[in-house]
Amino acid sequence: MNKLETATTNLLPQPFVIHVYPYQADLIDNVQSELEARATADPNGCFGYFPGATEMTAVDSDLPASQALADALDNLHQGRRLSFNFIRLALREQEALAPFHLDSDMATGLGANNARIGKKKVWRALLNLSSDLVRHVAYINVDPKPLPLVRVGNYLQCPPEHVPNKNVRTVAIEPRQRTLIHGSMFCVSHVLHAGQDGERGHFIASYGSEETR
Repeated sequence: MNKLETATTNLLPQPFVIHVYPYQADLIDNVQSELEARATADPNGCFGYFPGATEMTAVDSDLPASQALADALDNLHQGRRLSFNFIRLALREQEALAPFHLDSDMATGLGANNARIGKKKVWRALLNLSSDLVRHVAYINVDPKPLPLVRVGNYLQCPPEHVPNKNVRTVAIEPRQRTLIHGSMFCVSHVLHAGQDGERGHFIASYGSEETR
């Protein structure tokens, strides 16, 4: 393989914090209770609110607490306006839906039309809603174009045997402190990435925007 170029710095994960109102922090607690109840009954110990995936019959959107939070915290401003995408909670470590991959769409985080990857910039901001768990996200600090990416399901992935391990980096998103929430934003259509769970899972929210070239 030819020498790899590092990724453009402004596309890589950048940390940020937001402050929410106490009533919004209460809503987050309500969402945690709502999703924990659903996740307890789920075989994988995981459940989420994905309003952008209502056409998928397997996705349950009858989650009033989650909807209330989405309405109350419907967008973020981090150099650009990012709209609410989804909330997901896992009670235990999850097997990754995909290894290092690129996203083509901001709406659900479940993958989309990967023929569109590279034709626009998709930005995602992840908020760590957990008050006691650190959320880790790994990424590859290289321009992905020279890598032998393959289409698997709804993702464009880098096969594990082709991952340049010396270029793998990890960001840690610190736990929520009541009304102070830590996050990380990056360009998910141009930076290969993968979420990393600890044994106790995660509780995150996602916001996104799309920038057409």
